[in-house]
Amino acid sequence: MHISEAGGRTVVADLQTVFGSVDLAILDTARLTTSLMETEATSNITPARSQRVLDSIGASITKMIDSRKDMVSAHRTLIAIKGESNLDVVDFGCLTVGEGEEASLKAKVEA
Repeated sequence: MHISEAGGRTVVADLQTVFGSVDLAILDTARLTTSLMETEATSNITPARSQRVLDSIGASITKMIDSRKDMVSAHRTLIAIKGESNLDVVDFGCLTVGEGEEASLKAKVEA
């Protein structure tokens, strides 16, 4: 399979941007949770009143973490595709496939 090196580099750059954005969103949400808890501790907001907010923030951060996991999966599949292409020897600085995962990824790509 032939893939242009420029295209491969663009995909890598975009993937790095996505991971940076998702990681920053997770960090910002964790900071928001901390800020909310600190503010609640020094105000007259009751735990019962703030619980719905915490539930929503918790659900949100869980979805972000799940999204990150899906992007890791997409990244691994891209590595498998790269390995079957003319770019196999080009080092883009990508995540490496874990031990024992290579055959599984190859099977996914061929499916």
